[in-house]
Amino acid sequence: MISRAIRVFCGICFLFIIELCPKSTRPIVLIDPAGHAKNLGRLLVEGYERAETLKLAHAIKERLLRKYRVRPVISRRPGEEISHRLQIPSFSNRLGADFFLRIHMYREESEKPKLFLYHLLFHPMVDLAVLDRKPLSLIHVQQAHFGSIHITRFYGETMYDYLNQELFKKYFDCFPLQGLPIASMIGITAPAVLVEIGICRENKWKSLVGPIVDSLRFLSNMAS
Repeated sequence: MISRAIRVFCGICFLFIIELCPKSTRPIVLIDPAGHAKNLGRLLVEGYERAETLKLAHAIKERLLRKYRVRPVISRRPGEEISHRLQIPSFSNRLGADFFLRIHMYREESEKPKLFLYHLLFHPMVDLAVLDRKPLSLIHVQQAHFGSIHITRFYGETMYDYLNQELFKKYFDCFPLQGLPIASMIGITAPAVLVEIGICRENKWKSLVGPIVDSLRFLSNMAS
């Protein structure tokens, strides 16, 4: 009876100590593959964008888990329908994503894959201005990216600097980060970069998983 009481007391003390210890949280990386149940996406060679971007998203997720102390989350499941344009941005914001990575693919005629990097930008003079926002103030959905746009550009340029190294140029071409009014990126508050990949064959994306994940070097500094 006494030993049981001691075990219970020790258990309570252990739980109390755990509650007092600071909880380490892993940064959340939301991977958003283009397409969904009712949107096949662009025609590739043998299949469609929807299937290949999801495969790539899972490959990136697995490699992220091995390389960084982050929590990667994929925005959709096989067969899931995205019913509204703001469904994914809303999910990202509620999840509290620390970085948002959207993936697109298209059919490229040349043998060497091509990588394009984009971020949301409507007007440089407006979007890049430093604004003094009041706490809890309402923000228009088309201005949600204002607060993180400078970090987004830093992350995107970091990715480009890595992917544009001489050692990769014989395997793929990477083009500088560009800002465009991309509808699928509207409403996201987290730093968000879109990667568009041009491939001549479906399995060509497999060689890009390592370089893409390695280009996300800034994730190492996010982890607590």
